[in-house]
Parts: sequence; structure tokens; C-alpha cells
Amino acid sequence: MLDPTGSRTRLFERTNPDAPKPGDILLATFTAGDPFAGVVMSIRRRSVDTGVLLRNRLSMTGVEMWVKIYSPNVRSIEVVKRAEKRARRARLYYLRKPKHDRGSVESEVEQYLRRRRLIRSGALGVQNPNLSAKNPQSLKSGVKAS
Repeated sequence: MLDPTGSRTRLFERTNPDAPKPGDILLATFTAGDPFAGVVMSIRRRSVDTGVLLRNRLSMTGVEMWVKIYSPNVRSIEVVKRAEKRARRARLYYLRKPKHDRGSVESEVEQYLRRRRLIRSGALGVQNPNLSAKNPQSLKSGVKAS
């Protein structure tokens, strides 16, 4: 079974208000190797072949990676930061040009990881960290594979 809990499917549903959109920053952790964080350039929804194209800048070189969300090598996918404004394109291939390149997203990822550690330790006093900011009645559908 590719998604036993159904959390990956819920995260990338079109009807989910918290679904990642182009321009958001995602953090993908894998069973082997380092985690990869990047800006979502495009989302390809093709049933079990659903994938996300992430772009980051590592050591002054632009790096792009397709992350297949149902791959057994993907441990989790988390939304690190939402885009301030809605992207007016479905595929942000113009981010490859130096004029539009966002650069490295490592500072945003480090800030997110620090904040997540504080929430889990209970230092911030957050009652339920799984509640969505947009829809407080429903639980966030974060992807956590066992």
C-alpha cells in the first residue's frame, strides 16, 4: 500500500485549503540521505505518479528535484512557509532566471525547524499544533509515513 494512512492523498487534494501551491516552500525528508527543501515550481497530479518539483540554491548553483509523494523513499513532506501572494501561474519555470530566483531557502527552513521544536516541547504554549490557521475546525493533513 502506497499511503496506508491517507495523509499524503489528503495533503495534495485539490479540495484541501492547506494543500501546497506553487510558490510555497516544502521540506521533503527521505529514508536515506539528507532532507531537501525548496520552492514549489510545479505540482503534477497523476494518481500514484503525483510529484512536486522543488527548487533550491545550493552553493551558488540552482538545484531542482522531482519528489514523488507516493515513493517509499519519501518519509515526510511538510509545508515550511506559504507564499505571501498567490502565484499567478501554475508552473513557475521563470524562477530559473537569475532575475526571479529566490535563492537559498535554508534560513526559512531553519526558522521553521526551530519553531517546530519549540512547539513540540510545549515552550510556546500552543494547545493543538495540528490545527490549521485557515480552517481551525479541521486537522492539518501533514504527511507522516510510518
